[in-house]
Amino acid sequence: FIQDKIKKHTDELSIENILQEVNNIYIKYDTSINEISKYNNLIINTDLQIVQQKLLEIKQKKNDITHKVQLINHIYKNIHDEILNKKNNEITKIIINNIKDHKKDLQDLFTIYTTNQTI
Repeated sequence: FIQDKIKKHTDELSIENILQEVNNIYIKYDTSINEISKYNNLIINTDLQIVQQKLLEIKQKKNDITHKVQLINHIYKNIHDEILNKKNNEITKIIINNIKDHKKDLQDLFTIYTTNQTI
């Protein structure tokens, strides 16, 4: 009985059996590595796609903000030009009125002067 056990154990420990077992373990291990690698690649690719999507969103937001800033700048420039125009018109009116007033004063002064000269 013991001899049979020893022989069976010895047979199981034969080089071929050990190599076969090692090969089985390697196949299982390699498959696991391949599965893990596929999973990792899937995660990496998914993460990369998410990052690319976020980058596109950020670029779009930047473009939107740039466009809004340009619009605001355009509106500001128009308002500034309009205010400047109004001020220029008001100043022009004031100058014209001053010239008219002074012209009248000068005419009055000239009239007084010429009247005094004739006396």
